[in-house]
This record gives sequence, C-alpha cells and structure tokens, in this order.
Amino acid sequence: MQPGLEPPADPVPAGRWSPECVDARRNSLLSYLGEMSVTDARIPGDFAPPVRTPPLPAAPGETCRIDGADRCTSEDSTAEVWIDRQVRGAVVLFDLGDGDLTEDEAAWGIRTTLDQRGALGLDTTLPVVALIGAYAAEPEAAAGGSCYPYTHPDHLALHRALWDVDFHAGLQAAATCAGDPHRTIAATVSDTAVDTAFRIGRGGERLGAHVRNYGWLWPDYYRVARDNQSDLFAQHQYFWVRFDE
Repeated sequence: MQPGLEPPADPVPAGRWSPECVDARRNSLLSYLGEMSVTDARIPGDFAPPVRTPPLPAAPGETCRIDGADRCTSEDSTAEVWIDRQVRGAVVLFDLGDGDLTEDEAAWGIRTTLDQRGALGLDTTLPVVALIGAYAAEPEAAAGGSCYPYTHPDHLALHRALWDVDFHAGLQAAATCAGDPHRTIAATVSDTAVDTAFRIGRGGERLGAHVRNYGWLWPDYYRVARDNQSDLFAQHQYFWVRFDE
C-alpha cells in the first residue's frame, strides 16, 4: 500500500487465506462496482445486505478452499450473494481458493450458479445468454509478445472450464491475447469507462474506481494499455468463443 496515493485495504490482510484477506478482496470488488455504477447506471452497485446460502450440492473435490499436498484442508460449498436494490444484477461469491483454483472447482461454480439460481436468490425467469471469463493468457496464446503474459492459476482454471465444458448457456467466451490463434471477436471499452476505472491524478493519486480499490494488490498501480495489450488491463479487448448456442 502506498500512503497518500491510495486507500489501504479494508481490512488490512493478514496473509493468504486469512479472514482479513477474504474480506479485503470482497470489499474491493463491491466498492469498485459501487463507484463504477455512479457513472454507468447499468452496473449493479447499490447492494442489499449479503445473504449466505446453505451448503450447495457438490461432489468430492469440487469445493476445496485450501488444497493441501495430498488432501483438501478446507471445504466450502456455500455462497455469499449481494442483490442490487435497483434490479441491475447481483454478485455471487464462492470461496474456492486463492492461487489454487482447479478447473473442476471453476466448473462447479459456473454450473451451480446456473442450476441453483433459486437458492441463490436470483431471478429464475431471466434467460442466460452468455458466460464470459476474465483475461488470462495461456503460454501459447502469449507467444510472440503480442500481449501481457498473464498465467494466474485461478484465471487459467476458469478459462479451461469455459473451454472444455459446454454449459449450454449461450455464448461461452473468455478474454485473451490479440495474437491468440483461437480469438474470434473484439471489443473496445469506452474512454469514459476506462477513465472512470483507471484515472490517475497529477501527483499520482489513484482517482479511478479500479486503481483506488485494487491498488493494495500491486506494488505500483494497475496501469491500462490504451493502444495495445502491454499491460494486464487494456482498452481493446479480444475474446475466443468456444460455444455459441
């Protein structure tokens, strides 16, 4: 954390898997969405108090929170759910690991969100039209230096689940490198959205919603690439599409 430039984590984490780390990550996400919703009324950000579900159906090995060398040391098949009071969406959080998410766990989380919408408090009458994974770059996709080489195991686990499993939920895609031979579609984030998320003051102050809420996770701050994919976050986005029903 860089005092004077960005807010501290809330609360300050006490290490990987600590309750404070869980709370800090959760609070960063909710605060980020809340700040973004101020300038884009389509984004959920006015959340009612969270509801924690009872344990949801799971097979052995699908919900391990802390993966030991030869056994699961902590399991959790519950979810926390925040519903937007203005009916713009919801946040569903599973705690399935930090740096040790597996493809099976990611697939369980996706399938459970689709199949247990009633138990999660979501509107079961709305159609499911797309599943979209956040950015990751498999080594072969990042070959040639066309993008930021991001191989975070949790992001890769989600990518692999979306690539390998047809969830029969419409468009199934994930953000990738421009040079990925599998990429098929592209999109550009608006200048307004990028500025709202990543704006930096003249003195280096983290003014944007993303850099304010996630600065504590990075030694400097998360920069955004405007013209290429030289940084983890980029204005021009590319996606592979695996299934499209």
